[in-house]
Amino acid sequence: TLINENDSYQPTKTATAVRKLVETDRVFALVGGLGAQHNQEVLDYLIGSNVPRIAPATGLGVLSRPTR
Repeated sequence: TLINENDSYQPTKTATAVRKLVETDRVFALVGGLGAQHNQEVLDYLIGSNVPRIAPATGLGVLSRPTR
């Protein structure tokens, strides 16, 4: 099942949308995700929740050095 949440490209809404996906919808992984600030906003939460982020659309180097 593919579940979509829209944060309206507003980093302040990203954390809320991601927490809903993880805690309420109980997703296995997140795919995509646009924007450096948006991805940075939820990185530690996703790592702490053991939820992988697959193919984020960002130039955020911390996501690839080293791979987390």
